[in-house]
Formats: sequence, C-alpha cells, structure tokens
Amino acid sequence: MSELVNVTILFETEMLWKYGLAMETMRRESAEKFEESMVMLRYFIKRRTPVAFGGLRRSIDYEIEKVERNEFMGIVRSVEGNEGALTPWKYAWMVEEGTVPHWPPYEPIMRWVEGVLYPPWQEVNEITFMVSRHIARHGTPASHMFRDGEQDFEASNILETNMKEAADAAMKILTAPKPWWMF
Repeated sequence: MSELVNVTILFETEMLWKYGLAMETMRRESAEKFEESMVMLRYFIKRRTPVAFGGLRRSIDYEIEKVERNEFMGIVRSVEGNEGALTPWKYAWMVEEGTVPHWPPYEPIMRWVEGVLYPPWQEVNEITFMVSRHIARHGTPASHMFRDGEQDFEASNILETNMKEAADAAMKILTAPKPWWMF
C-alpha cells in the first residue's frame, strides 16, 4: 500500500512539475510571439503609410500596454516626430481619415512642395498657393493605413500562427518523457 502511495505521489510531482514548466513556457513563448505579432502589425501599417519625408512612417511604433497571465494588449500608433504644429497622432489621424475642405497652414505645405515636387525656387510660392487652394476646395483624401494595415495583418493569420507555436512549445513539454533525475 505504501508503494502505491509513493508511486501516486511521484506521479503527481512529475505532472505538477511538467504542468508548471509548460505554463511558464506558454507564458514566455506567448509574450515573445505576441511581440513578434506586434512587429508585423506595425510593418503592415507602415507599408501602407503615405510618404513625403518619412516622418509619419518613422513615427509609427507599437507598445505592449499590458501583459498579464493570460491577457496581452498592444497598440500601434504614431508616437514621435513632428509634422508642423500638429502632434503626431493628430497628423496621423488626418492622414488616416482625410480632411474636409479647409485652408491649410502655409509652412507645412511649402515644405511639402519643396521636398516632394522640387520646383524651381521662383515657383515655390505659386505652387504652394495652388496646392493650398486645392485642399481648400477638395480637402485631402483618406489613406486608411491603420485600417487597411490591420485588415492585411488579420488576413495573414500571423497572430494565430504565432500563438499556436507558443501552445505547441508548451505541449512539447507536457508530452516529453521524464527527465533522467525523476526516475
């Protein structure tokens, strides 16, 4: 009878050890795979971001807000840089959603004209006025880089694949044979 009890205790110890190691592996692997997924989501969004000088694209980054036992939360947003007098997230929002017709500030439009169109210096003011007038009449189109980037990311199934890999690593521990020191 006591041998049966010893075998049962040994079995429970082995299973508890394996379960604890599997849970720790799952937690660690899930955190790593979640971060890999956030990097890929950032890539999909940046790939769709319009570029003039690259400031907006460079400002897009991810942050993992909360990682708890079974919960991961991350966000991709425009976090740094400066586009004229606007904060990065306001500028990113205007690029994402477009704008209604409005008369834009002169300086950012002039920098855009000089940096993107490269006109002769004598024509910079005239072209800046024409671009500003066009925005005043028509607004700016929406690029939807965040929305479309997120849809591309979801269609790629990267997150699901990464989480499956984390679960597979934990299952590998649970199904592994006993270590030599447990015999």
